[in-house]
Amino acid sequence: MSLYNLKKGQAIDNTNSDLKDHGIDFSGSSLPVSSNVLRGTSIVPTRVSGWVCFTGTLSSQSAYMDYFSLTTEGTEICYGRGSFAFAESGADVAVILGSQTITRMNSGSTLATASGSPLNGAYAAQFKMLFDGATIESGAITAVACFLYQANVTDVSNQQSSILQLSVDSGDVQNIFHINVGAGALAHYLFNVSEAAAPFMAFGGDNEPNAASADLGIRCMVGASEYWIPLYINT
Repeated sequence: MSLYNLKKGQAIDNTNSDLKDHGIDFSGSSLPVSSNVLRGTSIVPTRVSGWVCFTGTLSSQSAYMDYFSLTTEGTEICYGRGSFAFAESGADVAVILGSQTITRMNSGSTLATASGSPLNGAYAAQFKMLFDGATIESGAITAVACFLYQANVTDVSNQQSSILQLSVDSGDVQNIFHINVGAGALAHYLFNVSEAAAPFMAFGGDNEPNAASADLGIRCMVGASEYWIPLYINT
C-alpha cells in the first residue's frame, strides 16, 4: 500500500500537516546496486537556498540541523560528507565555495560563559578527531583537519594564494590562534616540515638579518606571560 500515488509532475504536499511519525522513513530498506535513497540529477536550482531547504526554531531541546552516520567495519573507506563546486569552461565568477558555514548571533541574544570547557562557545564549525582505544599503526597519519592545495598547470605563486585565508571583517579579536592545553601537554613541535624549503631555509640561503635589534615583533601569550617573537628585515 502506498501513502502517495503520484502522477508525473505532482508534488508531495504536507503543508501545515500534523505528522504522526517520520515524514519519510526508509529504515531497514535495501538499496539496489549503484542507487541512492534520494536522487536528483540535472536539476537547476531556482532559489538561493538550493535544492533542499529546511528552517525551524528550537524551543524545548537541543538538536542537530541534520544528522548523518556511516560506519565502516572492513577496508571500505568512509569519505564523510561530499560537497563539490565546479567552474566549467566559460565560467567567470568572483566567488566559488565548496562549503559555507555561518553562525550568527543577533541583537538580544547572549553568549553564556564557557565555564572552562573548550567545547562551549560560538563557532562557525567544530572539528574533533577522536581515538577511543583504536590501534594506530607505525607510519599512520592523523590530524583534526587536512588541507590540500592543488594547482594543475596554473601558476598561482605570484597571486594571493594561501592554504588558509584569514580575515576579520569587523571588530577586534583578541587572538589569531588560541591553543587550549587541556591534557597537560601540547605538542612536540610547533611546525614539522618534511624538508627544508621556502619559507623554511637555512641561514645563508638568503640575505639573513644582521641587525642588532629586531625591526618588528609578534606578540604572544603563554600562560599569563607575554612574549615577543623578533622579526628582522631581510636585507
